[in-house]
Amino acid sequence: MGIGLINNSSIGVLNEKQQNIVETIKEDTQKLNELVSNLLKISQIHSNSTTFNMKISNVNELIESCATNFKTQAIDKGLDIMLDLEKELPEAKIDEEKIKWVLNNLVSNAIRYTERGSVKLKTYVKNKKIYICVIDTGRGIPNNYLEKVFEKFVRVEGFEIPEESTGLGLSIAKEVVEMHEGKIWCESELGFGSKFIFTIPLS
Repeated sequence: MGIGLINNSSIGVLNEKQQNIVETIKEDTQKLNELVSNLLKISQIHSNSTTFNMKISNVNELIESCATNFKTQAIDKGLDIMLDLEKELPEAKIDEEKIKWVLNNLVSNAIRYTERGSVKLKTYVKNKKIYICVIDTGRGIPNNYLEKVFEKFVRVEGFEIPEESTGLGLSIAKEVVEMHEGKIWCESELGFGSKFIFTIPLS
């Protein structure tokens, strides 16, 4: 029976137990969809036939769009999404779709692991590179995991991992950034939040 049919009121009112089952199915389906999506992205990146659609783009506009897309999700958790974007940021030659993958993953994670406070998106230019930062006020990451989190399926020991996490997002982000000849890394302090930073060379 499809989810759409289950949600259709024509089949009658569900009791509490049935409703819980439906919610579990929805959550599992969402997780499976995300896993399949991430596996497809990895396959695309590694495929010899895959080409990056590089074009001159306005990075600030991409970030503003990303912030708008996650605004409702942040509000639902009582979080603020803040922007600190460098004015007149130079344009960069990027594959917009794939950089959106990176942004969406970083912002999604920041919201997911932040219980109170804010998520800030920041841009600036230094040494002929655009720096893009996603800064949260979440739980933070232990020093010995700051590099490991970019590996596939890594779980931070002692941390409760949300069921919807597939363990692939940051590894995809790393590969995309490196294919843009950039770098990505994390700075964090336990109990005080994390800052994920990646760079894009100027055109």
